[in-house]
Amino acid sequence: MLFPGMTSIREDITASFLLGTLITEPLMCSSWVESVKNIREHPPYPIPSVGVVLIHENRVLLIRRAKDPGLGEWSIPGGVIEVGETIKDAAERELKEECNLKCSILGIVGVSERIDRDSRGIRTHYIIFDLLAENPTGDLTLSEEEVMEAKWVPRKNLGKYLDEDTLTIVERGFERKFLPL
Repeated sequence: MLFPGMTSIREDITASFLLGTLITEPLMCSSWVESVKNIREHPPYPIPSVGVVLIHENRVLLIRRAKDPGLGEWSIPGGVIEVGETIKDAAERELKEECNLKCSILGIVGVSERIDRDSRGIRTHYIIFDLLAENPTGDLTLSEEEVMEAKWVPRKNLGKYLDEDTLTIVERGFERKFLPL
C-alpha cells in the first residue's frame, strides 16, 4: 500500500494527487483496473430516450440496429432526446433520421429502461418513452449509419424479433392503450 491507513483506490489516487507523487504500481494490477470501472459510470445519470411503435395495416415497423447500443438487434425505431426537444419531436426526428418516414404520434404506450455495459465495463442507463404512431408517409429509406435493415412485421410474428418487454409495449400499441399527448 502506498499510503498507510488508506483503504480504497480512490483515496490512494486522491492522496497521490495532493502529495504531487505518481502512483505507478496500482496501474499494473488488473484488480485496480476493475476497481476504477466502479468509481464512476458515464454519464452519471440516465439518458432520456424515445421509441416509436409505428403501426400500419396490422404490422409494426422494426429496425435492426447498425451500432450500439443494441448492435444487430431488432427493435422499434428510436433514440436519445436532444436538449430542447419534446418527446413527440424526438420521436418524429428519430423516425425521419432512421427510416425517412413521417407519422402521426398518438401518445405514450409505455416507459421502459435499458442498461448497457460497453466493452470497458462502463454502464449507460436509458429511460425510454415509447410512443404510439400511425399513418406513415414517405419512402422507407434507411440511414446506413444507424439501421442495418427494416421491415414491417405482422403482429403474430413479433415474438421472433422482440424481447418480452418490448413485445409488451408493442402489444399495448395494437390494443390502443396509450396516454394521449
